[in-house]
Amino acid sequence: MLIDVLPATKAKMRILNTIYNNRDINIRNIIKLSKTSPNLAVDYVNKLEKYNIAKIKKIGGTKKNYVKAVSFNFKAPLSRFFYAIIEISRKEELIKKYAILKPFIAQIENIKSGIIVLIYGSYARFAADKESDVDLWVVGNINKTVKRDIEEIFVTLPVKYSIGIETKKEFLKKIRDAIHQNILRDKVIIKNENAFFEIPAKL
Repeated sequence: MLIDVLPATKAKMRILNTIYNNRDINIRNIIKLSKTSPNLAVDYVNKLEKYNIAKIKKIGGTKKNYVKAVSFNFKAPLSRFFYAIIEISRKEELIKKYAILKPFIAQIENIKSGIIVLIYGSYARFAADKESDVDLWVVGNINKTVKRDIEEIFVTLPVKYSIGIETKKEFLKKIRDAIHQNILRDKVIIKNENAFFEIPAKL
């Protein structure tokens, strides 16, 4: 049943997040990074594979005894749904840990535009301290009005911040450089996660 594969517990959510954030990860590292029991990790990975949410490659070993390399499957019919669960839960976790950002994120969400807004860096890694800047990245066709609206929202933020702006085409063109790889790995989508889905799906 589909309900069996939903990340209905914190442990399952950690396993799903670990697979999502680490391409071609083996079972041993899934267990280590998600801090779950071997039995639970193996069982949940098998369920994710059954519904094609996780794809598994066989690496080395014999036909019966081989290493599994597990990745999130962006091409599966259910992948967009599970992707949204992951990204929305990350945003909720960010707001819970850094309550100071809550009103600003709410205002960003209300901007009437199809732009994508990300937070990356130390805040997205949940490792920010008093000296940390809020690093924002905006993806999309942004006009002067939207840019002004974003700047006006964050002008009262009581910590330093920076904003990078690119079109989706520019973002994809530079996707292999260090900063864009860091953004893909360590980011929280605070606006328009559905539109961002197309970027990792293309990769």
